[in-house]
Amino acid sequence: MLIVNQVVVMYTGIMQVFLVAAALLAFAE
Repeated sequence: MLIVNQVVVMYTGIMQVFLVAAALLAFAE
């Protein structure tokens, strides 16, 4: 279960970075 938690945390972190990048690109335009 620990591995599952690590994967979920990593996936959540990647999604957060993707959302921030998308927001910055949208704001830049």
